[in-house]
Amino acid sequence: MRREREVNEALKEIVDAKIAQFKKAVAQAEPSKIFASKSALYIDYALLSLNRRSARVKFIVSSYVAGDASPNNYSSVVKYDFKNRAVK
Repeated sequence: MRREREVNEALKEIVDAKIAQFKKAVAQAEPSKIFASKSALYIDYALLSLNRRSARVKFIVSSYVAGDASPNNYSSVVKYDFKNRAVK
């Protein structure tokens, strides 16, 4: 259980940072464009590997701030090292 908790806490920090970044972008958007359409943030994940040494998780992110020409889509892979208790 300790391992799961450690990984969950580390991944939650990453997701919280992505949410904060999105909220900041929405707050900085031109007011006239904010009401033209809705802003949206979508975050999904996939567990790529899990063993005694590490866990690898892929995040799939799509964000759209009202007024932007198109959504911002990207993915990133995070590796959590159990021995060092750190994200790499």
